[in-house]
Amino acid sequence: EMGCMPLEVTLNNLSSDLEYPSYVLLFSDTVAVTNPDSTYIFSIPGFYSVNMVATNLNGCSDTIMYPSVIQVFDSIPPPVSEIIRVSVENDESVVIEWMENFDPQFSHYSIHRKSNNSGDFTLIAEIADPHTIVYFDDEVNVMDSVYCYKVEAVDVCGRSLPLDSLTEHCTINVETITLENNTIDIRWTPYLGKTVAQYIILRTEENTNLVEDIGVVPGDSTHFVDRTVVCPVKYKYEIVATELGGLLHLQSDSD
Repeated sequence: EMGCMPLEVTLNNLSSDLEYPSYVLLFSDTVAVTNPDSTYIFSIPGFYSVNMVATNLNGCSDTIMYPSVIQVFDSIPPPVSEIIRVSVENDESVVIEWMENFDPQFSHYSIHRKSNNSGDFTLIAEIADPHTIVYFDDEVNVMDSVYCYKVEAVDVCGRSLPLDSLTEHCTINVETITLENNTIDIRWTPYLGKTVAQYIILRTEENTNLVEDIGVVPGDSTHFVDRTVVCPVKYKYEIVATELGGLLHLQSDSD
């Protein structure tokens, strides 16, 4: 039997054909019980073996052993599964990637998305496989909004760190304005969740697969002016936020 502390275990005596028997039950040599039909509460986490000695009126005895038959889970929630990045895949999809959780009592990951109306986080997915550390949120419209996420690790007892204690990671939202003299003003919201070293501005011309690196700005800047456009060509801009250990990006279309 296994369960969360405090774990209540009921003992059932199945012995038969014994004359005035007496019993002693040992749980991992630490707890002794003489009533074979009883309930015992385990309040300390760990594995417990059960040994029962039955003795009849003539002093004859027999012992039965069940090694590590009881497991009591602790009350410590899993550690943080830190988000590596949230990144826009296309206009209607955001990918969330996080660190794998190795807690031995792991149950699932809970993915939460922040409501743009109330500001509250809502559960949007649960993932039971501890090795699955990527989720695609396909119920978004990134052209209009910033989307923020938290990833919560939950154990088999339903315990997790408070959601308020987890760091939210938010996508970048890009806006472009066509100015005079064949220039485009590009502005974006900062990536939230990690310190950004720099933003790289990439441009793709309509009906081509050629991606051009047209500029780099420091991580505390969220503005760039493209002075090399040709009218009336349509361009797609991608802002790539870089920091040690990862890439975060978002795309936006502009005339």
